[in-house]
Amino acid sequence: CLKQVVAVDTSKATCGDKADTDMIMRKVLSAGGFEALNEKIVAFRMASVEEFDSMFTSFTKWAAGGDNQDDVFEGLMELVSKAGIFVGLRCLMPYALQAQDEQLLQDIEGLAREILELWQEAFKGFDQLPPG
Repeated sequence: CLKQVVAVDTSKATCGDKADTDMIMRKVLSAGGFEALNEKIVAFRMASVEEFDSMFTSFTKWAAGGDNQDDVFEGLMELVSKAGIFVGLRCLMPYALQAQDEQLLQDIEGLAREILELWQEAFKGFDQLPPG
């Protein structure tokens, strides 16, 4: 059962410092006890697994809609490889703006546009982009 996999027993947790362990134990007990904390953690983990399952199911349905599974794989490879660069460009943007470096701003914008065009090409033929 999945609940057994995500189960936790917080009463067994310890800290490097005994005083910290004692303080945390008192706080947990005064807030409802270890069983209540365990239940909250399991509920959070189960919700996370269910959300992942939902996303995976949507993604699988999307990927199955392509005419050629090799094209689906290639499109995903393109998406993933360029996503990191795209995020990095977004992180650089404030510094380029602050420096008022027009050439760098143009270079960032140009590369971002190229990535967007590559993404559009990678998913040409699909009725929609991947979910998420």
